[in-house]
Amino acid sequence: MPRALLNNNEKEAVGILRMLASGSTSAFDELLPILGQDKLKTMELLKKMFLVDKNEARRLLSSYTPDQRSIERILALVYEAKRPAHILIDTNSLMPIQLENKLMSWDFKKASFWNLYITHKNADFLRLAEKRFGYSLREVEKNAILMRFFNSETVWDWITEGAWRFTNFGNNIEKRIGSGSTVLFDNAMVADLDRMKIYGYGIVTKRWILPSYIVYYDRSNGEMKEYTDNDSNHAHAAFILRQDKTTYKGMLLSRPFAESLFFKLFFMNGAGLNHFKLLYHQHSRAQDKDFYLYEVKMN
Repeated sequence: MPRALLNNNEKEAVGILRMLASGSTSAFDELLPILGQDKLKTMELLKKMFLVDKNEARRLLSSYTPDQRSIERILALVYEAKRPAHILIDTNSLMPIQLENKLMSWDFKKASFWNLYITHKNADFLRLAEKRFGYSLREVEKNAILMRFFNSETVWDWITEGAWRFTNFGNNIEKRIGSGSTVLFDNAMVADLDRMKIYGYGIVTKRWILPSYIVYYDRSNGEMKEYTDNDSNHAHAAFILRQDKTTYKGMLLSRPFAESLFFKLFFMNGAGLNHFKLLYHQHSRAQDKDFYLYEVKMN
C-alpha cells in the first residue's frame, strides 16, 4: 500500500491495487518458485506486469515458463479483481509520512545486495552480485567496501531514504497587489504568483531556498497547474492552495511527496488523476480531521 499511494506513476499504483483486489499478494507466491526463489526478480517482474495489459503480461510470463495453466492462474491473481476497490484516507494517514516511515522508500535492490553480502563469502559474493544485480565488477567492489562499515542497524539508512517530508501548512498573512502579486505566509514562505516564484526560509539551515517544482491548486474550480523553476537546483517542492479569491495556503515539501498519488488524493481531491473518483469528503470540526473516500477505476 505505501508503494501504491506514494508512487508518482498512476498506472503502476492502479496495477498494485488491482492485484490486491484480485488475489492479495498470492501472485508473488506463485511467481517465486518459477523465478528460482529470487525475491528481487519476482518483485521486478510484478512491477513490469503492473504497467502492461493482460495480453502483454501473458507474453511476458511465457518467457519464464511454458506452463499455461500456471500463467493463467497468475494472470487471474493480478488482473481479475474479485470486488470493487475503494480507498479511504484521512488526516491520520499523514502520520507515517511525517514520522518518515522508511518502509515507503525501501530500495529492494540494496536490501538484496546486503543480504547477499552477509550470506556469502567474498569470492562468491563478488561473482553473484555482478551476475544478479547487473553491476559492473568495479561497482560491486565499491559497494563491498561500503558494506564493511555497516551493521544490521545502520545499514537501513543506506537501504532507505527519508524522502517524504513536509512543513506545516501556512496561512497567508498579507497580500499585495500592484506590479506583482506577492503572498506572505506564516510558515516563512513567500510566493510571487505572477512569476510563480516560491521562496522558503529554513529555520534549521538559516537560509532561503528556491523550490524547483511548484504545484498550484485552485479549490474553487478544481484546476491544478504544475511549474518547474529552471533557476533552482533544490530537490524541494512547494504547494500553493487557493481557497478563494483572497485566501491562500502554502507548504514546502520534498518533491517525491509532491508528485505522489497520496498527495493528490489528500490535498487536491484527486486533481490530475484518471483512475480515482472522489465519492465522499467530510471534515470533522470536533477532531479537525478530513476523510476522503475514492473509487478506484481499474480498467
